[in-house]
Amino acid sequence: MGCFQSKDADHVITSPDHVITSPDHPSVQHQLESVTEDQVEQESQVPCFKRFALRELFDATNGFSGKCIVPGGEMQDLNLVYGGMIEGTGLVAIKRLSKLTWPDAQQFVDQATAVGNLRSKRLVNLLGYCVEGGERLLVAEYMPYGTLSKHLFHWNRQEIPWEMRVRVAYYIAQALDYCNIESQKIYHDLSASRILFDEDGDPRLSTFGLIKNSGYGTRYSTNLTYTPPEFSETGIIIPESVIYHYGNVLVELVSGKHIPPNHAFDIIMEKNAMLLMDSSLEGRFESEDATKLLNLASKCLQKNPEDRPDTESLISAAAPLQKLEESKDADHVITSPDHPSVQHQLESVTEEQVDHEDQVDHENQVEQENQIPCFKKFTLSELFYIISEFSPSCIVSEGGVKDFNEVYIGKLEGNVLVAVKRFSKLTWPDARHFVDQATAVGKLRSKIGQSAWLLR
Repeated sequence: MGCFQSKDADHVITSPDHVITSPDHPSVQHQLESVTEDQVEQESQVPCFKRFALRELFDATNGFSGKCIVPGGEMQDLNLVYGGMIEGTGLVAIKRLSKLTWPDAQQFVDQATAVGNLRSKRLVNLLGYCVEGGERLLVAEYMPYGTLSKHLFHWNRQEIPWEMRVRVAYYIAQALDYCNIESQKIYHDLSASRILFDEDGDPRLSTFGLIKNSGYGTRYSTNLTYTPPEFSETGIIIPESVIYHYGNVLVELVSGKHIPPNHAFDIIMEKNAMLLMDSSLEGRFESEDATKLLNLASKCLQKNPEDRPDTESLISAAAPLQKLEESKDADHVITSPDHPSVQHQLESVTEEQVDHEDQVDHENQVEQENQIPCFKKFTLSELFYIISEFSPSCIVSEGGVKDFNEVYIGKLEGNVLVAVKRFSKLTWPDARHFVDQATAVGKLRSKIGQSAWLLR
């Protein structure tokens, strides 16, 4: 199930009346010059937008079981998001809209199809929809590491590193700019709950916020304290309203708190921006960088919509900070045991240690090592099945709870029992660092201690 986009096809047809334009269509050719090779590869792997049968989604969610509901899955607007597995597509997020939100099925299909055209690694791409009877469902990519809202406000003090907060600001600015270029300028209720983290730990903007019935488009799900001034005055949402919400997201990123935009704006204008900083970040960021990010927030929170920056300006302001953090990351390369910089340590091994190692039964050691499976990369789908969808019943008591990580027990083919450690979601913002460390440890094979596999 689920075809993949072809570079030779200009269109993908979902129904005679609905033509979905692919990234190769002339209407979007102007963007291709700035798309990186990684972006092209990622987009080509996203399944084509399609119409799903209700039976498929019913089976994928075990009959829309409460056990499949994604915690915090944008439930504030009375819709539920489920996690499910569809053959040929993999793990997906399925949003089941409240029955009366979309009385006009055609309008729902039109909006879903328009958003289904979008393909970006900065978005949680929409994979399809379902319209049958009174059901209105959207199917999107599954983001395993939850929402920014959870990590900022609800995890028990596993703080988000400054580098990741800057990355969120930059990537979401890119997402909004892409949507703006594609004429999807209205994003409803942009907030930390609409930003999710993919399996590489990178932030993405949910596409669910781009779809809303025009009859309900003047209603905000969030507290009116956080709505733009123009909405309070006119009841109308405009593209500049999205920029206002982005500014509020910046404030929450920096502070780690829900702060009314007007209050945050006043503090920044009074040159007291550092009072907003998350105390958990003390000593882990440059004051100049934080000031620049908060100054950008203040521009977005201007009362007059015309005084707010456009999406292109958001990128221009956030990009230098992101590049600066990337250069800092480059200074913290994890060196493997084979690197020349640590070879000098091998020469200092004591004779006593060598004698001890010589006493190890070599033949038994070789036999034991040969029985250990090779170090490898697992897919998330494999682990999803191994440990029964990360069921709490598979958690090993005291396995890793003390450092806010969880250890699960599962069984591979051949009845091989394994321990699967699921790290706190943002402990590893840099996927490359995680892979490097895991790979270095994965080379170790000994009956003294544990062997490591790459479980990501």
